[in-house]
Amino acid sequence: MRSGNRIYDQVRRNLVAIEVLRNVGELHQVVLHRHWDDDERDEGNPRTGWAPVLAIHDLAMILEALRDELHTLLNDLD
Repeated sequence: MRSGNRIYDQVRRNLVAIEVLRNVGELHQVVLHRHWDDDERDEGNPRTGWAPVLAIHDLAMILEALRDELHTLLNDLD
């Protein structure tokens, strides 16, 4: 049963990591529109970029917690 939980935790961690990458891509698009298109009002609006920044921050906290859980589980196996 324990290995099933580890697999679940690994899948959860992978999904969160993929979501981080998706948000980084969103932020990258905002930066590119702002820099190259000089678009400050629409797709390059700096305020628009804060949504993915905050999502990345929150997801990073989840990843850190999952890493700590995994570390604890691995130490318990010893």
